[in-house]
Amino acid sequence: MKKIFLKSVLSSLHNSIALKLFALILVTLVPMTGVLIYINAQAKNTLLEQVENAHQNMLSTFMSQVDNQLNMARAYTFQLVYYENDPSTIALSTEEAQISYAKLRLADDMKEKLLSNNFIDAFFARICEADDYIGYITSHNSKYSTIKQMDIKDFVETLDNDHPQSQWQLCDINGESYLFETIGSSNSIRSGAMVSLSNLLLNFNTAGYANSSFVFISNDDIDSYKSSLSENLQMVTYSSSAADFSIVETFSRTAILESLPFMQKYTMLVSILLIIIVIVFNLLVYRLVIAPLFRLMNSMRRIQDGDLDYRIPDKDGSTEIRLINSTFNQMVGEVQHLKINIYEEQIKAQKSQLRNLQLQIKPHFLINSLNMVYNLIETQKLTLAQRLIQSSIDYFRYMVRVDEDLVPLNEEIDHIRAYLDIQSIRYKGRFTYIIDIDPMINDMLVPPVMIQGFVENSIKYGISTNQTLHIHISISSFEENDYPYTRIVISDNGGGYPSEDIERLNTGHRIHRTDGAHIGIYNITQRLRLLFGDLARWRFYNNDGAVSEIVLPATFLEIDD
Repeated sequence: MKKIFLKSVLSSLHNSIALKLFALILVTLVPMTGVLIYINAQAKNTLLEQVENAHQNMLSTFMSQVDNQLNMARAYTFQLVYYENDPSTIALSTEEAQISYAKLRLADDMKEKLLSNNFIDAFFARICEADDYIGYITSHNSKYSTIKQMDIKDFVETLDNDHPQSQWQLCDINGESYLFETIGSSNSIRSGAMVSLSNLLLNFNTAGYANSSFVFISNDDIDSYKSSLSENLQMVTYSSSAADFSIVETFSRTAILESLPFMQKYTMLVSILLIIIVIVFNLLVYRLVIAPLFRLMNSMRRIQDGDLDYRIPDKDGSTEIRLINSTFNQMVGEVQHLKINIYEEQIKAQKSQLRNLQLQIKPHFLINSLNMVYNLIETQKLTLAQRLIQSSIDYFRYMVRVDEDLVPLNEEIDHIRAYLDIQSIRYKGRFTYIIDIDPMINDMLVPPVMIQGFVENSIKYGISTNQTLHIHISISSFEENDYPYTRIVISDNGGGYPSEDIERLNTGHRIHRTDGAHIGIYNITQRLRLLFGDLARWRFYNNDGAVSEIVLPATFLEIDD
């Protein structure tokens, strides 16, 4: 039952107003929200891309300046080693005065170059004769402390004469990162330049980039550095063409996206608010329109199921809904009144039909009974004639009462015994019978001559010359859903029902036969249907003969106190 109800609800739901309204809102809301989210994502990506391009151009400009000075510094150190006379004079001269003047000129020249290359922090020249150290000439950034100058000198002195010529390389001197490059000649002259990465970064104008951080990193370390960043940080890099390092800028995406308009910045929030508004709107529509429609629909189902006493509760609601409910209740009242009138007319018609069905007494039975009495008297079988006359009197006295709808079961059984006694005299022992009755239901009410119809059918179609017909009438009681019922079974050992007739008998259909077979059974089932409706059931089948099974609700006469 639950499955049937659920299937009915689902079948009606697919075409309901509520589902259509919900689908319409979804069809409108989902694409709109999707477009809004897509536009916002595109705006964010475009903004980040534009900012990244702007910062990339800025880094490119700065790195071009750095590369230019690194290349100029390398060209200068190359010139010192191969084209300047002062380093050769210092390395080869034997006159102290000439060497001293050459050192002064070299130091002044380095200082002048340092001033013109503001990104370079130091130039140096290391001059040796075979294994003899001749001198170290250097020029430093004015901000360099004596300690830093000594650190740089110590680093340069660690470079042996066989140190290869190199491009700009990264090195670490006492925890500080430097770029350095050196060039050496065959006459033990080595020249080079140093750049502190921290000082180099100070030359970078970061005004307007308060939310950014900058760092110089070896190209080999960029990937690991990027993986260490949080997802909210955007990284922009630009590599040097003069050395194996890059400048890296990181800035917060959130800070950049703060510049977006409100709608683009808070798209998700707007979408959630929009969904909440739609949900609230749906709830209001459900409460004001859909719920009253569901109540009206459920009321119609109850009326359709036959509950004409049901009325829609008078709840507070819109004027239109209350008017619909009031009109519906009024219409149901009128339908109920009209149905009562029609039902009363149908009862009258059914009773008239029932009387006609009950009065179908075959006149030849009376003629046969009188003829048997006459023959018994003529053959001087007076005792048997008296018995036949008494049974016939009981039989026809009972038949006068067929005008009643229901009679007590014990009276119906007495009538059956009278009928069977008449038939046993007629057929002279060609059949026997047994009647078993539950004494608890002896006074229950049954339709008159109902059982006789089945017994008569057994005698008519079951008696043969080959064997004695045995008829068994069993009447018992049982409960079903806490309601008392009785089961009446009439069976015989005759030829049984024709197989082609059983299905029509069980479904209560008339059997169209030229010999009129089983019309009486059809009339009985019609009477049961009129009297008890769906509470009466019947089943006909064969089991070593015909079996007729009738199930009726157990009703009894009401006794006044």
